[in-house]
Amino acid sequence: MPMNSNDNLIAWLEGEIGRMTDAIDNNFGITDTSEDAAETRERYKKIRDQNQEQLDRMLKNRGQV
Repeated sequence: MPMNSNDNLIAWLEGEIGRMTDAIDNNFGITDTSEDAAETRERYKKIRDQNQEQLDRMLKNRGQV
């Protein structure tokens, strides 16, 4: 079955959420504990959470949640 634009967006969101989670969990591959690094982590967490909410809404609308 061919993928439609919603399928593509869902796949992209799932990948993006995974990549952001990995980056956050691995501290972006750095050991920086400065305030700037903490702000970056918080910004990534916020974006990841927004992406997760979008994905959840899309899946709910499709009856997959």
